[in-house]
Amino acid sequence: MEEISALAWRGFGVRARRVVREKSHYIISTPNGPRVIKRSLGSPERIVFQHTVKEHLYNMGFKTTERFYTGADGLPYALWDGGAYVMTDLLRCKEFDFICPVDFEKVLITVARMHSLMQGIEFDCDVFYGETNIFEQAEKQIMFLKGIKKRIGKRLSDFDVLFIKNCDYYIGEASAAAELLLRGGFERYMSAARLDKTICHNSLKEENILFNTNNTVYIADFSQMCVAPALLDISELIRRHGKKSGEPVSISRAVEIYSRHHALAEGGEEIVRALLRYPRKFIKVCEQYYSKKRSWTPSAIINCLRVIIDGREAYERYLNDQGPQ
Repeated sequence: MEEISALAWRGFGVRARRVVREKSHYIISTPNGPRVIKRSLGSPERIVFQHTVKEHLYNMGFKTTERFYTGADGLPYALWDGGAYVMTDLLRCKEFDFICPVDFEKVLITVARMHSLMQGIEFDCDVFYGETNIFEQAEKQIMFLKGIKKRIGKRLSDFDVLFIKNCDYYIGEASAAAELLLRGGFERYMSAARLDKTICHNSLKEENILFNTNNTVYIADFSQMCVAPALLDISELIRRHGKKSGEPVSISRAVEIYSRHHALAEGGEEIVRALLRYPRKFIKVCEQYYSKKRSWTPSAIINCLRVIIDGREAYERYLNDQGPQ
């Protein structure tokens, strides 16, 4: 671990007393407490983009995120062994499981406050933009599903059987959702986000929403952050909660709670509902399976598809604001 100790000192001016290797990062003991060093999957330019947003949030009073330490050169990363490494404090927190309605409401409030504070940032660095044409992407994905249905031969794998039985339903849902987004004016939201440089976290999942021992919500890992409508973050939060909680907060209630702290533009709830209807997970799993030539079918990917299909009726009830049965 001498290389990591040297990296901590040369890159960030920190003396490491002890280094422990974890799966994706290193934990180092320092005179000022434990810290984390990890290799970033993004470019140095993207790290600076993240750092700019995080520092803005911190200066605006949003203290519950992982800030990057900077070195003597003022940069929030250090180059070593062909990669860019970042250093943060070690957060001793537990991941959010999306099950508890009370905790979910707390997360909604935290994210709404974060979105509100991320407005009006003056960037003096490269800015990264999200998907520019969601309708073109949806059209390609729908054509992909239709093409797979036509190409499947007579020798069917277990995955093929599940796909054929359910693909028409999901093609219909994808087409309906895309039409709702178009009628609801989602293009306007996309244009406004690019004009105003609206920031979307873009990865609000279990491991990136953390609760400390005081039940304070922390938002971690801004590596997928981009300029895009905040509605994408809201819909992702609601989607995960709706699928995991036995007694989920209704969509209308979730939007209402969020809007108290960061107002949505007119028609925002309809856009959220359309985004929730789009069968992104089904399409993603099918793309993963059919994009590779396989002589056998991994049980994990079949199980993943089966879980999606088995949860369809419960998720439909949730989309229609009906309680669990």
